[in-house]
Formats: sequence, structure tokens, C-alpha cells
Amino acid sequence: MFPGSFDPLHLGHTDIISRATQIFPRLVVGILENPSKQTVFTPAERLEMVRGLYADDPAVEVRLFSGLLVNFLQQLHATVIIRACGRSPTSSTSSRWRS
Repeated sequence: MFPGSFDPLHLGHTDIISRATQIFPRLVVGILENPSKQTVFTPAERLEMVRGLYADDPAVEVRLFSGLLVNFLQQLHATVIIRACGRSPTSSTSSRWRS
């Protein structure tokens, strides 16, 4: 299960999805509906975009969810969460000190 807001979906996300489908036979991409977060695209628009991109890939299922991730995981009977490690605001500074 790969959860996120995906607002918008970018190449980093698609790379993770591609890698995850090489490891797992099925991947649920869970798009979070969070009314307290300002987004560029509505949940329905994000769902349509991501589903459109993976329409021909039977290994990828795209669903909306709200509330706690743990509840959605239980609903799916999922046992693995796929997460990305993005750049932190200090990562470029840290790399300068390592040089």
C-alpha cells in the first residue's frame, strides 16, 4: 500500500510505484482525502489522474481514503506500507559539510 496526497503525482511517485510493482504482485495507491489540507487538485481529480496513468497496469489499484491510515490498511488487509524518503530542507546543507 502506497499512501499519499499525490498533489500532484510526480516522477518520484511513479518511480516508487514502478519499483514496488516489481516486488509485490499488487499495489494499492491510496490517495488521502484531507479536508483540512489545501490542495491544488481535488481528490476526484487526483484519483482520475493516477487511475488514468495506471489504467493498463492490473497490478496497480488506485483508491481514495480518509481518516487514519491504519484503518484503511485494515480494510485492505494490507501488511506492507511503501514510503518515500524525500529530501529534507537540510539535506543540501548537510552534503556541503561532507565534501
